[in-house]
Amino acid sequence: MLLTLIAVAVLGLQDGPPPMPPIPGRPPPLADGLAYGGQLGQACDDTLGGDGRWFNDHEHPMAAGGITGLNLSSPDFAPVLQVIDPEGRVVATVEAARGEAATLAFTAAGGPIDGVRPNVMYRLRVTTAQPGETGQWRLEAVSGGRTDIVFPGEAAPYPVRTGCRPLPPIRLRQNGS
Repeated sequence: MLLTLIAVAVLGLQDGPPPMPPIPGRPPPLADGLAYGGQLGQACDDTLGGDGRWFNDHEHPMAAGGITGLNLSSPDFAPVLQVIDPEGRVVATVEAARGEAATLAFTAAGGPIDGVRPNVMYRLRVTTAQPGETGQWRLEAVSGGRTDIVFPGEAAPYPVRTGCRPLPPIRLRQNGS
């Protein structure tokens, strides 16, 4: 036992964070991450763009300089995922065929400040490849931090929408304003 403690101290070996206490009647979690989902074209916070494509936006904080894995899928339409920065610029777009997932490993702008990675608020836009398409979709975001946990047989945890108001439109900032 003493030898093990010395090895841990010398080699810097550490166990990960303590496991979460088991919840009676629940199996171990499948994955950590945050999931959004909906029925594009029918939810009260969906917006019909000028190009005839429905879209749904979610504000999502990402650690500056950190990598976030994004996975958008739909059985009903060819999904397109856009990442929009705080200035309103589309900084990443990924598209997939119907029934396939649009996946992206996105690195947020910036870096640590005094050893701390501040959050940068991005907007994740779910839309379609073709105008007029509608249907179910699911967007998963995993950034190494535990947010929500998906257990076998349970629906994905979706964010709570209070009043189901769409996010305000994106406006590009002009110099001096």
